[in-house]
Amino acid sequence: MYKNMNSHELIEESNNSGTPATKSSSKPTKKIRPRNDLVHYSKALSKVLRHTAKANGLQIREDGYIEVDSILKLPQFRGMGMELLLSIVKGNDKKRFTMEEVEGVLYIRANQGHSIKAVQVPMARIDNASSIPKVVHGTKKELWPVISKQGLSRMKRNHIHCATGLYGDPGVISGIRKSCTLYIYIDSAKAMQDGVEFYRSENGVILTEGVNGLLSSKYFSRVETSDGEVLLDAKASPKNNRSDESDQSDPESIDPFCDNLQALSMHELELLEEKHSNFGYSEGIIKGKMQVAQSGFDDGFKHGSRLGFQMGKTIGTLKAKLYIFEENEQMEILKQELDRLQESAEFHIFVANHKEEILKCIREK
Repeated sequence: MYKNMNSHELIEESNNSGTPATKSSSKPTKKIRPRNDLVHYSKALSKVLRHTAKANGLQIREDGYIEVDSILKLPQFRGMGMELLLSIVKGNDKKRFTMEEVEGVLYIRANQGHSIKAVQVPMARIDNASSIPKVVHGTKKELWPVISKQGLSRMKRNHIHCATGLYGDPGVISGIRKSCTLYIYIDSAKAMQDGVEFYRSENGVILTEGVNGLLSSKYFSRVETSDGEVLLDAKASPKNNRSDESDQSDPESIDPFCDNLQALSMHELELLEEKHSNFGYSEGIIKGKMQVAQSGFDDGFKHGSRLGFQMGKTIGTLKAKLYIFEENEQMEILKQELDRLQESAEFHIFVANHKEEILKCIREK
């Protein structure tokens, strides 16, 4: 069906939601591909287009477009083919992808969500806050103690993602997940007065870099859980706003495997584990190598959650550097340093070997 279509027709087929007219045929209807295949390839496509294009050796334009043919040649897309790719682009309910043709060559990009710093997908800048009366960021309610103090972070991405409503609301295509358990409403007018810029992506997601990657909690107008519990209302009296007990402590000052286990809540442990994982990732991003970042991220998380804050930070960074340095002498020095750190961490190793017992104590608190 697609073999004889030209590039323009292919793009129309993929970017439009309608089904193209076809001639009647006596041939049997083509077997519908299982949904799990579509989901698998869609997730893989998002990962490549948003994060790992360079690591896969692909040429990515500044506006995020990559040649379709080069993507189809990757091992992870073996067996996908043009027909399935078009089905993924056309059938994606969040409109994550866009295709275009340039001089007979097909290109595809993700509409937002990139962590590749060189990519700047064209977006419409929002100059009037009245055009976005509702801006909401969805996340997990367990993260509120940290977010309430530090604000929203873009983390690994280029932007903080928001929507113009909740999941399922009319006109909300993307920008907020169904699984979110916490909704943070943003006072866009107040933020814009302070110079914070907002943009609208092609699929309607509201994006902002905040200030240096952070959007301060002073711009939160209302925060509520998916169960309807109001944690913050900027219009209400401060004494009516709820806070978590862990708000009184600085997460960075807590060692999750300290001697005083009673000082640590299960929630704080989970937050710290996630925080530690970013050290190795950041080291890789600075060097501009995505595969390094991912390796450092994985190692930082593993060692950070097992061995504590400072140990996770140090080991995660050294692990990332092992992938950066190419000279044997430098690598040998790093390996020796890693061995020394791990051998000297007897207490942390002991804790790691008895983690379940420790976690049980924390849960029973």
